[in-house]
Amino acid sequence: MAGRQRVDRSTVFRVARRSDTTEGRRHLLTAALVWGTGTKARSVTRRAEIFAVSARDIDARLKAGLGTLRQAGPVAAYYAFNNDQHIKHLGPAFFTKVLYFAGHEQCDETWRPLILDRFVALALRAADTEETWPTSGWTTPWYRRYVHITHEHALKAGVAPDQIEAALFSWGKQLK
Repeated sequence: MAGRQRVDRSTVFRVARRSDTTEGRRHLLTAALVWGTGTKARSVTRRAEIFAVSARDIDARLKAGLGTLRQAGPVAAYYAFNNDQHIKHLGPAFFTKVLYFAGHEQCDETWRPLILDRFVALALRAADTEETWPTSGWTTPWYRRYVHITHEHALKAGVAPDQIEAALFSWGKQLK
């Protein structure tokens, strides 16, 4: 195929199926970053910093974080990537993309990992009547709450949880 290649969800899912090696995990991270970043030069440069500043330990951290996903589920993996397995410049908006793609098919947990970014957070903030949803700085309890309520709504609506996440993302983009 000539010209630009498109990186869509199905492309990243295919890459995620081969993420059981160091190279595979790097490919997954790269594919998730490309999918989530798009073509803005400034954003691409910012994502490249992840590899530049974390070259020594990025592979070990990816392996540990994704291992936590497989062994203990998405909330524990969120905690790992947000704390002891943190990769500099890889915040929740992007490491939840990695978790989403890695855990979509292989996570035996009743909750599947979901993407949490600023657009999803804006929608959650607009919909949340009980308390004010933060638009950044999401701790593990906030992620747990998000995954829980998203799965609850998906069950009630008879749809997949990531369909609720996609709807929240679309709504959040309209709210910005």
